[in-house]
Amino acid sequence: MAQLLASSVITWIWIGTFCMTAITPLIVAGRVHSDGPSLGFEPEFTESMTNVTVATGRDAVLSCSVANLGGHKVGWVKADTKAIQAIHLIVVTHNPRVSVEHIGSSQWKLIIKNVRKEDAGFYMAQINTDPMKSQVTYLDVTEPPDIIDERTPGEIRVRENEAVKLTCEARGNPAPRITWKREDGHDLHLTSRDEHKGAGGSFRNRSHGSPAVYSVDGETLRINQVSKRHMAVYYCIASNGVPPSVSKRVAVTVLFAPTVAVDNQIVGVPLGNNVTLGCIVESSPKSINVWYKDDKMIANSSRLGYEEKIESSYRVRMILTIAHFRKTDVGKYECRCRNEHGEAEGTVKLHDLRPLITTTTTTPPPIFMMGENDIYPLIIGTTAWTLVSQRDRVLATTGRPRHTAVDLPTRPIGDAEFLPSGSATSNNHNRHGHDMMKATLRPRSGGHSSSALPTSWSGGLLFTLAATVIVLDMVLS
Repeated sequence: MAQLLASSVITWIWIGTFCMTAITPLIVAGRVHSDGPSLGFEPEFTESMTNVTVATGRDAVLSCSVANLGGHKVGWVKADTKAIQAIHLIVVTHNPRVSVEHIGSSQWKLIIKNVRKEDAGFYMAQINTDPMKSQVTYLDVTEPPDIIDERTPGEIRVRENEAVKLTCEARGNPAPRITWKREDGHDLHLTSRDEHKGAGGSFRNRSHGSPAVYSVDGETLRINQVSKRHMAVYYCIASNGVPPSVSKRVAVTVLFAPTVAVDNQIVGVPLGNNVTLGCIVESSPKSINVWYKDDKMIANSSRLGYEEKIESSYRVRMILTIAHFRKTDVGKYECRCRNEHGEAEGTVKLHDLRPLITTTTTTPPPIFMMGENDIYPLIIGTTAWTLVSQRDRVLATTGRPRHTAVDLPTRPIGDAEFLPSGSATSNNHNRHGHDMMKATLRPRSGGHSSSALPTSWSGGLLFTLAATVIVLDMVLS
């Protein structure tokens, strides 16, 4: 009897050991069906839930892992509103974008398609045990930046030397960063007195030792004293790491009275040639521009025609063309400009010039006697430059024109014994033309010159003064 009882106990121990060995891996692996028996084990979450971040328009998946669920159910609740989303495989909420998914017996998922900003918040996965077991996760919905149009004007008009404030506000998650730049990429021309406020507001791209600033962070950009150089299109750029970044154009118009600058105040042209007169006009708003001659407005015609070329948003070049310049065209020309903030004018005096002159002579050239340190007598003082040469050898040169011959810089030719006899030329150039003079050089007898003025110098001086009078007469006439 005792042996039979011992054999039965051993048999039951073996059967129990076999059953536990066979079933335990199935429990651990979570392969027991969720609606089946839990074999006395309580359901529990096997992993911690992680927070989820997703951009608007994408799909969000919240998941939890459960073991030993047995006949219990998994539910989903939005914690902040306490709205039930789903119970087991049944969706309770009326939101058509919500669904549930069950993988095996352990993975449970709540899926929200085309996520919106209002979907963000805490979500709770619950198991209906007593007491109830739960885990919480947070759904963070990121939003790309969006500029608030009604708080960011597209155009600003301001008078010169006044202050201007550019403001740009944007929303998004995370909070967007605002950056100001010019559309043309130029320097913002800011000073230390100009304000730049906002989250993380600061000057950017400021190189060491240079005042150039090409971009500024912050919602507000303030310029205390605007000028023409601040007239431009500015970009307000909002970015927060969620693509795409967005921008808005803000056009700044600086209003000021016209200013005029002429290309040349005095213009001389030979008769019969074409003449072009020019003025640079800066104004904002655009001015009315008219050409006048001797206080009479010029009518556009085939011989006197004018046009305007736009060089920038506030700069225009006025061009007046006179074909076949006549004596009657000589006079005072004015480019007059006017807008609502003021007026200005620029004056050009136009006169005629004699044609280019070439002087030749068939009479024997004069003879000059040269000694040591004598000034070469062929230099004409009113020319722009003078080159004196003999037998392809440069003897003396001058710089820019002076009023008298004696003021011209020269260099001594040298001792008479080193100066070979022969023909010499003086080439003289100025804006009226070209004059060339020839002479014959002979060393003066007696060698070195004395302190008294040599006869050759007296003759050269008389010739030079006479030439000066002739050329001055050409200029003044």
